[in-house]
Amino acid sequence: MHLAAHELRTPLAVIRGYLSLLEDGTYPVPDRTRAEAVETLVGKAQELESLVELLVVAARLEGGGLPHAADELDMVREVAEALERVRPRARLEGARLSTRVRGGHHAATADRAHVALILNNLLNNALTYSPAPADVTVEVRDGEAVEVAVLDQGHGIPSEEHERVFQRFHRVDVGPARTSAGLGLGLTISQELASLSGGELVLERSAPGEGSVFVLRLHRAPDGAAAS
Repeated sequence: MHLAAHELRTPLAVIRGYLSLLEDGTYPVPDRTRAEAVETLVGKAQELESLVELLVVAARLEGGGLPHAADELDMVREVAEALERVRPRARLEGARLSTRVRGGHHAATADRAHVALILNNLLNNALTYSPAPADVTVEVRDGEAVEVAVLDQGHGIPSEEHERVFQRFHRVDVGPARTSAGLGLGLTISQELASLSGGELVLERSAPGEGSVFVLRLHRAPDGAAAS
């Protein structure tokens, strides 16, 4: 709980600081500067929301009370929406986000809310563990399973740590992460959520100085299935 409180205080402190300056008039407010302040507030509020959601999901998983659905998802659309959610942070940090789509079948069966949380975690990790400006690519692949791969050009993970990255509260020391390193829960919970939908989350490859590739694999929806 001490770690969780510390991580929650970080974005809260930024939000409170900006709001205080705007409230008492000591912050310069030309349009450009105001827009930058608002963008920072939006990014930090989203960071805080993600941390709170992660803690709620962790508690519900612990208690066995997390329901899950079998939605038919267009994974190209799900990826596009995930990128929009992380875009305020990416703009703030000057990061580059791109997508690649391979193959023609991208409909998967999984819980939509769970997939959204998994993608949020993977994208935020890619930004956190990359030197500025981050370069992140999301690749949607068609195969025996529908795959979403998140590729970064970040610090990378030593081979001896590959099996441990999914352990609860484990955080890999891979160099100077530019923002808070998080709770050490994101990958653990993401893997558990993928499993609830009958899929899996794996570290496909990673090496120091060569970045990482995490892959979410989900069951294919029937050919011709329309995502709702």
